Amino acid sequence: MSEALEARDIYLLTKISRLVIPISSFLLGFLISGGTSWISTIIPISTFVFVYASAATLNDIADIEIDRITNSNRPLPSKKLGKTGALALAIMFTFIGLFVAYSVSLGFNKPYFFWGIVVEALAGILYSIILSKNFISANSTLGITHGFLPFSLGFYLFGGFFNLTFWIIGLMVWAILFLTYNLKDLKDFEGDKLTRITLPVLVGLEKAKWFNSLFLISAVPISILAFLVRKSTNILGLIVSLVLALMLAALGQYLTKSKNKDDFTKMLNMFRILMAMFLLSLAV
Repeated sequence: MSEALEARDIYLLTKISRLVIPISSFLLGFLISGGTSWISTIIPISTFVFVYASAATLNDIADIEIDRITNSNRPLPSKKLGKTGALALAIMFTFIGLFVAYSVSLGFNKPYFFWGIVVEALAGILYSIILSKNFISANSTLGITHGFLPFSLGFYLFGGFFNLTFWIIGLMVWAILFLTYNLKDLKDFEGDKLTRITLPVLVGLEKAKWFNSLFLISAVPISILAFLVRKSTNILGLIVSLVLALMLAALGQYLTKSKNKDDFTKMLNMFRILMAMFLLSLAV
């Protein structure tokens, strides 16, 4: 390390702000399973915090050359942190996450929760090494690790029965993330050309913007399908879900046209918060 790390550097390294989507997926599983004790979700959620922090740190190590172009203020390209130090932090985060996951498995008497977190950790490693190089494998993996797997573990941990409703909603969560996780690639286009085949790199920036606009509309039918699959009678809940879906589409459309880097980053964080709210609305 050439400089002392500050709290903001750890925040940038671990990308904790992006955890809102995995956490909301976990809570969606909790709600769909019929869970009611919100306080009991706190420790299980902390496993995702540590495992995600590890995956994000490994991803920064793998993306250091890209970040020199697109995110030069991050700890690794700015040389506030070396690769060895970052790797040590990633290993520490992983072991803490796995320890907490094992404790949760014992406490809830749900042994597969631990193995689910092991899969989450391994997927994070594979994503950084190879799966992030192609947008199909990258988005498929993120749809699983940020959506389907947290949803499944939340559902399993709180006693849900793996019926058709679970599978349909779980696949819808995966699908919406798979389709919308291309937005960040618009900002990283220049850097991604070095080592990745993202959607903008494959079809061009303008066509990628058009595809993203189309993908964002998928939230609307997903709202309706979730309502029908759950046989809900809560019309107000459906309206809330549809409004959030339309807000996602509108904000995503704004992001495809944004040319200011700082504005794009702020609006992308807002998009993630809206996505988290939308996912939770599927249980209303």
